[in-house]
Amino acid sequence: MNVTVSGVSLRRWSTVALNMIAQALATTFHRCVQSNGLILAGVLAVVALTAACSSTEESQPVSPGITPNVTEPGSGRAADSVYRRADDLCTHVDFAPLTQVLGAAAAQRGQAHDIAGATDATCSTTLGDLPEGAFVRVHATTGDPGSGRVIFDSLRPAHQADGALTDIADLGSAAYTYQDELTGRYVITHDGNLYLTVVVVPAVDGMDLPADLVDRMTETARATMSRLRE
Repeated sequence: MNVTVSGVSLRRWSTVALNMIAQALATTFHRCVQSNGLILAGVLAVVALTAACSSTEESQPVSPGITPNVTEPGSGRAADSVYRRADDLCTHVDFAPLTQVLGAAAAQRGQAHDIAGATDATCSTTLGDLPEGAFVRVHATTGDPGSGRVIFDSLRPAHQADGALTDIADLGSAAYTYQDELTGRYVITHDGNLYLTVVVVPAVDGMDLPADLVDRMTETARATMSRLRE
């Protein structure tokens, strides 16, 4: 039964209300991401400066009588993985592990821009039907060799302050997950020149999420990294 009030159906009012809630959640989420982006910009500036200093040191001539420290090919650790800079991250993200439990993905929105010598790219979408669905965002930063670890190590203490971190095995060079009461569940990893984040935010507070959500977020991260690897 479709009840009307002042000539407007309650069904329509419900639809309008859900859209307003979705927009409010998305706005809050994006503002938080923008704030984190300012922190990331500072970290990337340090990465760029460090790389410049390292380049200068490596270009210095070796003094007579001093043998340079050279690692023979194959004798050291494997070279860092190299990931491509994605102008359209959405073409590389695999949401399948999440859509299987949260519902089909809506239209995807991607953004990318250069920041302090790195490429910062995001892909956002909504999974499932509101109000039962969730907002999902994948964030990839690719820069100079080794930049992924610098960002990872720089931002981890801030995430540690937000709550308990749980390490994730077999994802990138290192990875962890944590829950932010405002912006949702995070899976964060790094490898080579890549720093990658997957975030899932329930559309409604108190919404029951799959028990294996972190495992599925990890699979999305792993598949996306595979597609980005050169």
